[in-house]
Amino acid sequence: MHGLNPHLERVSWIAFLAGLTVFVLLIGYYGIGDIAAALAVAGVSGLAVIAAVHILPLVAEAMGWRFLFPLDKRPSFRTLLWGRWIGEAVDTLLPALGVGGDLVRIRLFTKLGISGSLVAASLVADLTLTLVTLIAFTLLGLVLLGLYVAADGVLLPVLLPVLIGIVLVIGFYVAQQRGLFGALARLVENFAGPLNAKVLDGADAIDEQARRIYARRTDVLLSVLWLSGAWILGVLEVWIALWLLGYPLSFFHAFLIESVVQGVRAAAFLVPGALGAQEGGFLLVGTLLSLPAEGALALALTRRVRELAFGIPGILAWQWFEARGQWHHHSDRPALARENRSD
Repeated sequence: MHGLNPHLERVSWIAFLAGLTVFVLLIGYYGIGDIAAALAVAGVSGLAVIAAVHILPLVAEAMGWRFLFPLDKRPSFRTLLWGRWIGEAVDTLLPALGVGGDLVRIRLFTKLGISGSLVAASLVADLTLTLVTLIAFTLLGLVLLGLYVAADGVLLPVLLPVLIGIVLVIGFYVAQQRGLFGALARLVENFAGPLNAKVLDGADAIDEQARRIYARRTDVLLSVLWLSGAWILGVLEVWIALWLLGYPLSFFHAFLIESVVQGVRAAAFLVPGALGAQEGGFLLVGTLLSLPAEGALALALTRRVRELAFGIPGILAWQWFEARGQWHHHSDRPALARENRSD
């Protein structure tokens, strides 16, 4: 993706090829015919239903992001949902190390006239809170899965990265409170020479905006609740998919699958779309829950179908916006005018 450091882009492509290799080996080993037969049970209409259900967690994520903007500078829900959709499409389909979607969202919203430091700070806070809720979600799933299948030997290697993640998120939050971006800018300045004053001021502005966001504790709590709800709605997506594939497992089983798979996906952030790793996660947990391998991989492929169904139109919508150079969401203009005056 344009804008990534060439070395990072190279790492991303290597990770993608490794993930693709794992993906092909898994599908080949367990038989594409058996997996296709399992998918055929759901049919095209079933796959369409599974994909459509994803709008629910997407809405919840947009609402979680919405509360991180101050009330007088808050974009419309429609605009936030649009930005969330495009950001997810970029993260899912393009080799951008999981950061491309956020960079695109910053670009889109600054083109709308919203302060770049505010958008960046809201996205940093959104990432932090998303990781907090994901860790809680995955940790609960691991504990419940361990109790359910008594498979400590399998779960401990997965639990360790979760515990490391907790430490890293706490450190990330503390660093934001102490001026993370200003400190990074000055660190770069020490090694690379003087930076443009505008760059330093922008980094300090992001730090200040982030501190203001975390100071609004009620809004942060509401954001956490919406983001937590998004994970539960993701469980609903898996549960419906299981039933449509002919594996009527309980919502509890779907919770175990989704919570661990999302943890695996986060751990495989270097691999675009967690290709291969996500399928391995579905296979691992599905096997522990006595789900046939072809059923687990068919379930994993319904996730890929949904990612393509949302991702390809999202990429096209982004390119359409870039080509036009404007975004016709007039409902945002009063808020943007107030923001520009206050800035």
